[in-house]
Amino acid sequence: MNLLNKASLVEPARLVWPGSWVGHIPFASWLMGELRPNLLVELGTHSGNSYCSFCQAIATQDLPTRAYAVDTWEGDSHAGQYDSSVLEALADYHDPLYGGFSTLLRLTFDEALDRFEDGSVDLLHIDGLHTYEAVLHDFESWLPKMSNRGVVLFHDTAVHRDDFGVFRLWDALKTRYPGFEFRHSNGLGVLLVGAEVPPVLNQLVASDRAEPPDGLARPFFELLGLRLEQQLEMADRGVILRAREEEIERLQGVVEHRDRDVTELRLAVEARDEQLALLGQAPAANQTEIHRQLLARAAQLEERLAVSAFEIHALTRDRAAHAADLAAVRRSLSWRVTAPLRLVGLLARGQFSDAGRRVAGWYHRVPNVSRIRNAVVARVRARLSRSAGANYDHQVNTASNDSLVRERNAATDRPVRADAMTAAAPPTWPRVDVSVVTYNSERWIDAFLDSVAALEYPRDRIFLRFVDNHSSDQTASRLEAALPRLQALGIAVELLRRPNRGFGAGHNAGLAGGAGEFCLVTNIDLEFVPDSLARAVSMAVADSRSAVAWEFRQKPYEHPKFYDPVTGTTNWNSHACVLLRRSAFDAVGGYDDNLFMYGEDVELSYRLRMNGGLLRYCPGAIVMHYSYAEAGEIKPLQYTGSTFANLYLRLKYGSRKNARAVPLMGLGLVLAPEAYPGARRDVTRSLLRLCVKAPAALMQRKKNQQAFAFREWDYEMAREGAFVEAKPLAQDRPLVSVVTRTYRGRGRFLRQAILSVAHQTYPNIEHVIVEDGQETLRSIVDEIAALTGLRTRYLAIEKAGRSAAGNAGLAAAQGRWCVFLDDDDLLFADHIELLVQALQDAPQAVAAYSPAIEIATEYPAEPGEAYAELEHAVPPPLLQPFDVSVLRHHNFMAIQSVLFERRLFVERGGFELDMHALEDWVLWNVYACRNEFVYVPKVTSLFRTPSSLKARVQRNAVFSEAYDLARERIARRLIEVNSRAMACEMSSPPSTSQAPGSTVAKTHATEV
Repeated sequence: MNLLNKASLVEPARLVWPGSWVGHIPFASWLMGELRPNLLVELGTHSGNSYCSFCQAIATQDLPTRAYAVDTWEGDSHAGQYDSSVLEALADYHDPLYGGFSTLLRLTFDEALDRFEDGSVDLLHIDGLHTYEAVLHDFESWLPKMSNRGVVLFHDTAVHRDDFGVFRLWDALKTRYPGFEFRHSNGLGVLLVGAEVPPVLNQLVASDRAEPPDGLARPFFELLGLRLEQQLEMADRGVILRAREEEIERLQGVVEHRDRDVTELRLAVEARDEQLALLGQAPAANQTEIHRQLLARAAQLEERLAVSAFEIHALTRDRAAHAADLAAVRRSLSWRVTAPLRLVGLLARGQFSDAGRRVAGWYHRVPNVSRIRNAVVARVRARLSRSAGANYDHQVNTASNDSLVRERNAATDRPVRADAMTAAAPPTWPRVDVSVVTYNSERWIDAFLDSVAALEYPRDRIFLRFVDNHSSDQTASRLEAALPRLQALGIAVELLRRPNRGFGAGHNAGLAGGAGEFCLVTNIDLEFVPDSLARAVSMAVADSRSAVAWEFRQKPYEHPKFYDPVTGTTNWNSHACVLLRRSAFDAVGGYDDNLFMYGEDVELSYRLRMNGGLLRYCPGAIVMHYSYAEAGEIKPLQYTGSTFANLYLRLKYGSRKNARAVPLMGLGLVLAPEAYPGARRDVTRSLLRLCVKAPAALMQRKKNQQAFAFREWDYEMAREGAFVEAKPLAQDRPLVSVVTRTYRGRGRFLRQAILSVAHQTYPNIEHVIVEDGQETLRSIVDEIAALTGLRTRYLAIEKAGRSAAGNAGLAAAQGRWCVFLDDDDLLFADHIELLVQALQDAPQAVAAYSPAIEIATEYPAEPGEAYAELEHAVPPPLLQPFDVSVLRHHNFMAIQSVLFERRLFVERGGFELDMHALEDWVLWNVYACRNEFVYVPKVTSLFRTPSSLKARVQRNAVFSEAYDLARERIARRLIEVNSRAMACEMSSPPSTSQAPGSTVAKTHATEV
C-alpha cells in the first residue's frame, strides 16, 4: 500500500474558511488516484474546500471522473445561514478551471436524486446537516445510486456535541460494511459499500487496528492534514495581522494627536501657574477651575473618539450596503441583457483569455431541463403545503383573537371583582374523577404513581381510573399490582382493560359513569407537582360558570400556543393534563372517536366553545411532562396523527375556504420531503383514511358565532421558544421589582398590566406603579392588590415625563432585579421566572432579556374605550443574541423584556430626563458597558404600537429625530462609565480571589 506519492503530497490551489475539512485533503487526493471514480457526487459543499480538492485531483491526475456538487447554498443549523455570495465566490473560481467535467447543482439532496441512475456513483461524500436523522436519510436515499465499486465518505464522525449524530450512524454502519475512520479534522469515515472496490482500500481497512508499520495510514494522513490546517491558519493570521497593523497605524495617529493635545494642555497649565506665581497667589478656586477645564478637555477627546467609532461603524455598514447593491446589479435583468456588449468590449480590447473564461462561465451556468423541473417541483411543494395558511387562515385567526381581546376589555372596563387565576382555596374541595389512558406505558408508572401519592389534595375526593388500551408489555399487570398502594392512601382506583381504539375513546371510557363536579384528563408520562391539582381546582371553583376547562402548565417545555395573560383564556386546550367541568364534557358527548391520536383535544375544545364554554390556561398548576426524548424530536405517530387531525378539523369546523384547501394541503404533504424515513407512505395511508371520514365531518358542520383558528398545520399563533427549558424554581428567590409608568385616563390598560404581573409564576414580586401627574389611579392599584394579593406600591409625581417617572420607580424599588412594564404592555406568566432562571444560571451576567410580540393596536378615540388588536408578530431584530456592537447601532430589546440588576441604577444612573424616545436604548447601552446580558430565546411578553399609518409615520419621525441625540448621550455616558471604571482599577489593588481580567473582576471594578 503506497501512501507517499504526488497525490498525497498535494498542494491545494485554494483554501478558504471554514477549514474543518482541510485536514482530509491529502487523503482525498490519494483516494481519487486509487479509486479513479467515473462519477463523484458531494452532498453539502458550502465554500468548497472538499469539492475543489476532488476537482483538483481530477484535473492534475487526468482522471476520467464526472463530478457533481449538490447544495442549496443557504446553510443550516450546523453550518450557519449565509447568502448567495458563498456560491458566487465558489462558482467564480470553479467554473473556469473545472467546468468541463464538474457541475454545481443548487438543489436539495432529495431533488438531485433523479439526476443519477441507480448503481452509477463510485464516490459519494455526505457532508450536509449532521443530525442522526438527516444523515441516515441521506445515506439510505443515495445508497441505491452506489456502484459495485462504491465508497461513501462521512464527515464529522468525531463530533459529539449538540445534536450532531454522524458518529451514531457511523457506529452502526461499520458493523455492516468495511470501514476506516480518521479522527482528525472533526473525523472522516470511509465506508466501502461496493463489493468490487480496489484492493488497496481493503488493505486500508485491514490496517485500521494494525501496529506500525502496517498501521501508519491514520498518523500519516493526519500529519499531512495538520500541515495544511496550519497553512490555512497562517493565512488567516496574516489577514488578521495586516488588519491589526492598519489599526495600530490608525491608533498611533490618534495617540500622536492626543499627545499634541496633552502638550497644549500642559503648556496652558504651566502658563496659568506662571500667572498665579506672578500674582503671588494660588487660590483653591482657580485650581479647581483648572482641574475642571482639564477634565472637560479630556471628556471632549473621549467623546471625539466615541463619535469616530460610530462613524467607522456607519462607513462599514455603507460599504456592506454598496456591496449588496453591486451584487443586486449583477443579478439584475439589465446586467444580464448587456452581458454580450461587455463581451464584445473584452474582445475589442484584446482580452481574449478573460472573454474565454466569461463564455465558459455562462455555459456552465445555463440551467438544463432537469434543474428547471426540480426548481418548479420545489416551488409547487412549498406553495401547496402553505396554501391554507397563506391564503385562507388569516381572517379566521384575526377573528379568534378578537374574541380574546373583547373578553379582556369587558373584564377590565370597570372595577374587577374576581380573578380566578389568583383564587384562594375553596372552603370545601370538590370530587375529581381522574382518567389515565395507558398503552405500553410501564416505564412511566412508578414516577406517575409517586406524584399522585404526593398530591396535596384530599385523598377521599380523588377517583382514579386507569384505562389500558391492550398494552403488549407489562403495563396492565404492573398497574394492577400497584392499585392496593393507592387504595391504602384513601384514593379510589380501578383498572379497565379494553381494545385500543385511541386516546379519546379511552378517556370516554375512563370518565363514563363518574359523579364528580370536575374530571381530570391526564397522560401517564408526566408527574404532578404536589400543589398542581389544588391550584387548578381552586381556579375552576372560583371561575365563572361559562368556564369549562383549565389546562395545566407543562415543564420542562411549555406548550407554545398563545393565551391571554390577563384572563387566561385560550382558543384550545392541550389535553396532556386538563381539568374539565363534568357537565360541559357530558353535554358535548365527550371525545370524537374518529381521531385515534393527536388533535382530539383541539376537536373537543372547539365543541366546548361551540356550546358557549370558555377555555382557560392555569400557569400555576404545573406538571413535569417528559413527552420528548430531545428538543425538536419528530415522532411518526405524532406527525401523521396531527396532520390528519388538522385536515379533519378543517372539514368539520373551518370556513368554506379552509375546507376547500384540504385537497391541496394533502397533496402538498405527499410531495413534501419526508420528515422521517417512510413518512410519505404513512401520510398516504392517513389521507386515504381521511377520504373515508370526510363525509361524516362535512355532515357535522354547523353555523356558529365562534371563530376556530387554523394556522397552516397548527391551530393558534405560537410563541417562539417552544424548546426553551423551564427548570424547577431555585430555593433562592430574591425580590423582583416591576416598575410601571402610567398617567391619567389609562385605567383599563393599567388594570390589565397589573393583572399580568399578578399572574406571574415567580413568587417574590413587588409592583411599583408611578403616575406621572395628578393622583388619579391609586384606587385601581389598591383594587387589584386587594383582589390578587400582589405586593404593590403607588407613587404620584409632578408632571415630568416618562423618563422621570421611570427613575422615580427605580429609586423606590427594593428588589435585587428590576423590570419595566409600560401600562399598555403585558407579560406572559413565565416572563420573570425564565429571566430570573437565566441570571441564576449565568451569575456573571447583569441582565437577561427575551423577544416579544409586537401588537399593532387600534387605539380608542377616547381614553377608557375598548381597543382592537389587528396584527401580532415578533419583529426580527428582537431575535438577536447579545452583541454589544449591534446594541451600539440599534436597540434589539423591548423595554419590558429586560430584567436587570438594580445596582446598575445606583452605580450608573437611570434615564436621560430630557429624552422622551429611545431613552431605554441609551440605558441598555450604559448598563451593557463592560457587562454581559443573557439572551433567552422565548417570547414572554407583548408590547403595542399604533396600527394607523399616520400614527406610525409620526412615531417613526419621533424616533428618527431622537436617534442622533441618543447616540450622543450613549457616547457621553460610556465615557463616564469607562472613566470611573478605569479610575477604580487604578486605585484598587487586584483582588487575590479573582483571576486577573475575569468578567466578575471587571464588573466589580465599576462599583463606586
